[in-house]
Amino acid sequence: MFGPMHYASSKIGHAIFVLMTYPGDLRQRFATVEAMGCLAALNERDFPEELRGDWHRLIGALYPTPAKLKAIRREVFSGEFIAKRTPAEIDPRRIEEWACALLNFHEELQTYDPEKLREKRQKGLLT
Repeated sequence: MFGPMHYASSKIGHAIFVLMTYPGDLRQRFATVEAMGCLAALNERDFPEELRGDWHRLIGALYPTPAKLKAIRREVFSGEFIAKRTPAEIDPRRIEEWACALLNFHEELQTYDPEKLREKRQKGLLT
């Protein structure tokens, strides 16, 4: 993996590292990831076309625009966006769901193979 995908994978990997290893509870570690802004530096061109929708859902939960809020409510994370709140206001279960989704997305990105990914999606193994 080279170029934009490698860059994106390293940024996401660092965010996962922070979420899993930094001091504090999950809310504090999430606030650290958000404050670092490493995920905000990524854009859809950094990902293969098949993974862009998943990326939009993940990043949209962090940085929703008014237009995206309506779509997010029907999508992932039980209709709740998780950023733009203080850590004390964030339900830790939403952060856990988001972190799991980020971890799964990172794994898909690292093992990206267009043919295998299409097969998995057609069989309904990935949502």
